[in-house]
Amino acid sequence: MISIFSGRGIADAARVHAQIDVDFRYHIHEFSNGRNTNALAVFLCIGLHADQNGWAWPGRSLIQQETGLSTERALTAALAHLRKVKIQGQRVFAHYREGRADGQKGRSAYLIFPDLPHDGFPKGNSFENLQEFNPGASRRLPTSG
Repeated sequence: MISIFSGRGIADAARVHAQIDVDFRYHIHEFSNGRNTNALAVFLCIGLHADQNGWAWPGRSLIQQETGLSTERALTAALAHLRKVKIQGQRVFAHYREGRADGQKGRSAYLIFPDLPHDGFPKGNSFENLQEFNPGASRRLPTSG
């Protein structure tokens, strides 16, 4: 229904593409929180930044710029809704945060389709102590990579 893959073509470097099947139209409502579909815009934005394994790490300001969301509150609400969305029993999105030694949270990384097999860590980045950000539950990912 939705796939993200590294494409080849006439370009300086491989690009990541998203392919959405027309049957996705039956699931657009899953991204609505009852007031808006900001979560769909955020999901598509993050998905278009994902590598071939589904990992992405765009900053919040970039996500806001590309989606047109004008407030931090709107982005926070969209991310919270995305963490709950399931299609055919599969989560479509997971949000991970770096845990710092001082107890503060660091950078975010996102995984598209986290219930599918994946390498377990975003390659080529120096994330440390990455934990799933989900109020009420936190799962660590191995940080080798």
